[in-house]
Amino acid sequence: MRHLWCVLLIFLLASPCHAFKPEEQHGPISRQAVSVYQSCTGRAIPEELSKVFIEKAVHEDDVSLERLGNWHFYNNGNNLGRYYFLFYGANDKIFQKLLKKLDSLLASNKPNPVEIYKVAGRIAHHIQDMSAPPHVVPVYHYKDDSFENYRPSSAFNENNPELCGVLKAWIPAPGDIFGQAAQNTLKAVAGPVVFDSGKTIENETWMKFWGGEDNKKLDGFKNYGAYGNAFGMIPPCNSHVCRLYGKETYDRFFNECYGRAVIDTVRLLLFVDQRLNGRH
Repeated sequence: MRHLWCVLLIFLLASPCHAFKPEEQHGPISRQAVSVYQSCTGRAIPEELSKVFIEKAVHEDDVSLERLGNWHFYNNGNNLGRYYFLFYGANDKIFQKLLKKLDSLLASNKPNPVEIYKVAGRIAHHIQDMSAPPHVVPVYHYKDDSFENYRPSSAFNENNPELCGVLKAWIPAPGDIFGQAAQNTLKAVAGPVVFDSGKTIENETWMKFWGGEDNKKLDGFKNYGAYGNAFGMIPPCNSHVCRLYGKETYDRFFNECYGRAVIDTVRLLLFVDQRLNGRH
């Protein structure tokens, strides 16, 4: 009985915290990345490979001993450590492990494309997480974050003719994609909120959602900001500013984050293609 309670405690404390929802968002992000890759290169990833890539990106959040021991938060400022003697707060250890595995597979004399795209899919999941503010700031949450549950009215436009130009400008290694994605998100959170008609207000940034005080129980984590876990809703304040937060404002910010996740995933696919097939 004591052993059973210990197991239950582990599952309760380490309840997986999703950045983008697995099938609802990691799946579409990965599928759109495969589509954009084909549009920009003129080459289709074989169905067998794209299928395992997407599946692994989706299922990286599945409950397992490895998942329970590795939370999916960015180690902002290298301040995250181990918690409750069992769980690593940051995803950098598991991410580095996956990078080494991918490099080993790509360096093989007889590379196995299926295994390569499986590992690449897992890496894609972590890269995509770096475009989710609560996972990058980071704000610890064991229940759903409102950003994660948000459903925009408008969709990311994968047919934007400027996309291919952006992708050709930078094809870095996965570790660099990961780090730059996190920094881009931190910059976006610290930036001004753009309301309808492009209006901005002094000192009104997305930090009011995720830039709260330090979490006193979990070193390295932040609490939610002044507006709390209210992304997608009218924030709880008496100022007229809060009434300016509408669907268009939230859609714009969410789609910018989502779009960066798609673009970074395409960059990963380009890197894998470059190493696997020797394309430059």
